[in-house]
This record gives sequence, structure tokens and C-alpha cells, in this order.
Amino acid sequence: MINKTLYGVFFVLVVLLGISSCTCSRTNSADDDFNIPDSVRFANAVTISEDVMEKMVGNIASPIEMASLLKSLGVPFSQKYLATTKNISDYNTSYAKAFNLGIFGADLGYINMYERTSLVTDYITAMKSLAEGINIGQFFDFTT
Repeated sequence: MINKTLYGVFFVLVVLLGISSCTCSRTNSADDDFNIPDSVRFANAVTISEDVMEKMVGNIASPIEMASLLKSLGVPFSQKYLATTKNISDYNTSYAKAFNLGIFGADLGYINMYERTSLVTDYITAMKSLAEGINIGQFFDFTT
């Protein structure tokens, strides 16, 4: 029994020592001084006309259109399709906050389409928190 405990402690110490020795510090390296001119970098870049881009974007269905299509096909409401609002504190970058703000907005459209008003409060609260986290809360009228 004591041998198992000693081996366990030894294993934990080796793992901790290994983790603590793996520090990564970025200093000025040769890669930072190596600049690729834009004429070389974008020489083979594909250009898309504005008209083609508008047609491509126009063909992408909005979340509300998708929810409406699901409802019209008789697909029943399922909460498993929704993103959870319980872990918004885990979104610690502006990108994660903005991305999930969009997801929650789509989920809110889905919830409203199926008239599941009991779920709306959680999503509005989460969206308000995320919007304030990326300093765009003033653009939303959450009280209405």
C-alpha cells in the first residue's frame, strides 16, 4: 500500500516537473524580421467580383429562414439543438463572445419561431452579458 502511494506521489511530481519545465517564451527571432512583400504574397490571390460575392451571400439562408423551414416541414421543437447558456463565463475572448452572441441570436429566433417563451429570458440575459463583454451592449434594447 505504501509502495503504491509512493509511486503515485513520484508520478505526480514527475508530471508537475515536466509541465513546469515546458515554458515557452517568444523572443525576437529571425522569423519576426522576415517580411514577404505583398506583391509576392498575393500574386496568386483569387479575386471575386462584388456581384458574384453578393449572389453567394444572398444564397445563404438566415437562421430565421432555416427555423421557418424546419417548422413548415413539421419538425418538432427540440432543446438539444440549442446552445447552452450555462457556460458563458468560459467565453473569454472577444471572438468567442461575438461568435456565441451570433449563435444565441440564431437560437433566439428558433425559440421564438416555436413560441417557447420560457427559454427567452436565459438567452436574452446571456446575450446581454456577451454584448456588454465586447462593448456593444448600448446597441441593444434588451428592455423592449
